[in-house]
Order: sequence, then C-alpha cells, then structure tokens
Amino acid sequence: MGHNRVSSSFRSAIVGWDMKLTSVRAGTRRPRGRRRAALALVALVIALMGVAAGPRGKVSAAAPAFVQKKAATTTADSTSLSATLTSGPIQNDLLIVVAGAYPATLTTPAGYTLVTSPVGVYLWYKVAGASESPTVSVTGSVAGALELLVMEWSGMASPSLDQTANSPNDAAATHTTWTTGVTAATTQASELVIAAVGLYQPAAGNSYSPWSAGYTAQADLEPTGSASLGAAGVASRVVAATGTQTATATWTKASYAAGMIATFKAAATCTGSLSIGAPTAGSVAATVGAGVATGALPFGTWSDQTGCGSGWNGTIAMSLFHYQGAWVQTAGAARALGSTTSANYTAAGSGYYTVTVTSYASPTLNYSYAGIESGTGTATLAAGNTSKAVGTKGVTIVWGPSSTTYAATMAYTIKVGNLSATALTLADGGAPASIAANSGTVSPNPTFTNTTANITEGSGADPTQTVGAATKFVTVAVVNQGMGDYTVSPRASVAFDPSVWAQTYVAQVTYTIVSGP
Repeated sequence: MGHNRVSSSFRSAIVGWDMKLTSVRAGTRRPRGRRRAALALVALVIALMGVAAGPRGKVSAAAPAFVQKKAATTTADSTSLSATLTSGPIQNDLLIVVAGAYPATLTTPAGYTLVTSPVGVYLWYKVAGASESPTVSVTGSVAGALELLVMEWSGMASPSLDQTANSPNDAAATHTTWTTGVTAATTQASELVIAAVGLYQPAAGNSYSPWSAGYTAQADLEPTGSASLGAAGVASRVVAATGTQTATATWTKASYAAGMIATFKAAATCTGSLSIGAPTAGSVAATVGAGVATGALPFGTWSDQTGCGSGWNGTIAMSLFHYQGAWVQTAGAARALGSTTSANYTAAGSGYYTVTVTSYASPTLNYSYAGIESGTGTATLAAGNTSKAVGTKGVTIVWGPSSTTYAATMAYTIKVGNLSATALTLADGGAPASIAANSGTVSPNPTFTNTTANITEGSGADPTQTVGAATKFVTVAVVNQGMGDYTVSPRASVAFDPSVWAQTYVAQVTYTIVSGP
C-alpha cells in the first residue's frame, strides 16, 4: 500500500531448538588437509531447547483516527457539486460523506450507502477500495444550493455502521438550535460519532457556534450566490464507552432545520498471545556427500484462541550448522595450552587449523598456522593466559603463562566447520509435512507456504548465536481460518557439504508465531 497502517499483530512465544547432525561413527583421525567424509552415515537429531507459552487473547478496539477531509459549496444554483480529497483514500479506510441540498433531493453517489436523510441533509458511507477515487460528486433533482463534505477515517471496522437517529425538519418555525436525535446505546466502547444539521432558508451570513461538549466541528458549509439558501454543519467525536449518542448544534440566524447522527465502530484488536506446546524431536539418516536428508522438525500443538478470528501464521529461521572442535596437541613434547577452547569459526565450509611453535624465548612466542588459512603470528606471554587470533575467520588459540616451556615443533590442531547457507530447506508442504486439527476445532485448517524456499542463516559474527530472517511456513489467507488447536508437523531437508567432518554440527532454529495473514 502507498500508506502504512498500524495493524493488529501479536507475537507469541519464540521457540528455539538445537538441530544436531551427528555421525554414527564419528572419527578422531588426525587431519591431513580437508578430509572428505563421503560415506559417513549422518543422523539429523532435533532436540527441544525451550518453550514459552503465552496467555489466551481477548478482544478490544482501537480508536478511530481522522485522516483527511475536503469541503465544497456552490456559488450559484446548481444541480451538481464535487469535492476532491488531497490524496487518494487508503484501502479499507472509511469514507463518510455529508451533503446538504435545498430545494433539491440528491442521488446517492456510486458505491456509497445511505445512512439517513431527513429533509435537506444526507449522510453516506463506504469502505475505500484498492484504487479509490479521491473525488465524490452529488447530483440534485433541481438546481439549488448544495453543500458537500468528504471525510476519511482509519482504524474502522468493516462493516462499521452501528447506531443512527435523526430529527425531521420543523417547517412550522425557525430555530437557532437543533438536536440531532438520540441513538440507541452503542454496541462497543470505541466508536466514531458523526452529527450533522441542515438548514434551509437561513439568512445570509449564518454560522455555527460550538457544538455540544466533546464534539469537534468538521465543517460550517454555507453556499453563496443562490436564490434558494441552504447551509449545513458537521461535527464528530470519538467515544471510549458504550452509551446513547446525541448532539446539539447552535447557529447565529434563525432557520428551518433537520438533524441526524450516526455511530461507526472502530476495528477490533486483540491482546494476549498465541501458544505452542508439547514439541517433540525427530531424526533421519543420510549419507554425507551422497544426497539430501529429510526429517521431521519438532512439532507441537499450535493454538489460536485470540478471539478476533484473524487466523495466524508461523515463521522459521536458522543459523549456520556449526561445528566447533577443541585444540588437541598433535606434535612435540606434551605441553598444555592455556585453554583448549576457541572463539567460534565464522566462515562457511569445514576444515582444520594447525598451529606450530616456531620459536620461544620467554616472553616472546612465534608461531605459524596452516589449514583453512596460513600465516604467522607472535604472542607476548604474560603471567596469565594470552589469547591470540589465528587467521581472520574467528578462530583463537590461548597460550599458557610465560612460565610455560614451549618449544619449536610443538603443534596443536582444531577442527571447525559451518555448513553452507543453503544447507537447510523446508520440505514439501503436501506430504510429508502435515497440519491436523485437534478435537473441538471446527474452522478450516491453515496451510503451508514457501515450503521449498531456502532459509537464510544469521549474518552476525557468531553463527551459533545469530538467527537469520524468518521464512513463512504456515499462513492463513482468510479470517476465521486456522482458529483453534492444531498439530503442526513441518519437515526439513538438509543437503550435507561433502567435506564436513564426521562430527556433531549444531544449528539454532527459531520458530516465531504471529497473528493474522
């Protein structure tokens, strides 16, 4: 849309899982370059990490918001009059038109619905379409004075009309004050109230004084150059409690009058959250480098009881599948490092680093490294441990204190890896993925979508912590579809990098549930 609107959206629990790719015969062989595990049998094991469930939802209503208006009056007796809003109405906003005419009767503009029309004043409304015209025109049965006001309001329900009332004209006497009539009690707290009073045969130069308390004047319409004088006044208010509605208008010069009033409901919004519970784990086996593994993701009972009937959709996102080994001494006299752990390897692909001491004269230690990256480094050891970067892809090595007797040819190796960004793909939505309604649910099921799209991994420096942008996997296109409790069983396919280590790879997978299609 060309304009943004705040829409109802309720974020529920974000549920994350560790997804582990584990070799059934994980090796501990000393690496010699990047080793191809072409025949290693790998299982996709999905373990539940955590669940948080939110409360059931409830219905409330937002406040209507004024967007724009345009007024017009004739300058001579005429059979037609138009008013054009400054910008095109936004789809689904409420358009309200008030018009005055004397002595003509007016024809309802195309697409609008007549609310009420006591003699001399009219009120119409419609919901703006996708390419709604900003111009509204009225046509009279005979030439005369015409007044026109077009208003646009956002945040309205559809259908929105609630209560109406009018007070027919008093042809026996002229007045300087008039009441619109009294509506029945509104059916919800948040509503827009529109009041209008039409005058006919007023003296020239007539004007409205302030309306009843709480009302805002929207227009004081008085044509000029007409032999058959008429005028109209329009006011509005937004109420926050149910009750009857009425308004009184006052003007400066005695005239015949008629009045009307209408209330329009604000759009409903929902508070609370959706929930997911009782997830399970699943697994699947495949041969690394020889195909794609497909298995069930954790599934649970997804529940939508928000009350608004707007349905729900889910998303899934993941980080890179990540393996982070430990430093192991592979050459030279035994000498411990300050720590066997490393910061996370952040690049795609799998491999190893071997760091070899080239010389040590306390406190200066020189070393070289090879494997995924090659280069040299120098560390100045201190009384405590000293951490140094190994290359530029996140790996670090922690040397012990300066009192440690490191020597040339001592070597340490670590295995690391991340599967490619396209490793995990959502499986086909027809079968084997499934959505099953649980007992007591009567609305149509939600449906899978985008189930063959790749899921973007995290873009941060630490792939085990950063989760990427979500991909929608369940969606609802219509109101009241997917309302209730469902067991949702999405599935995933993993394409294994043929150069991965026969080790355990872990990815962070995050599900997010949001309300509304």
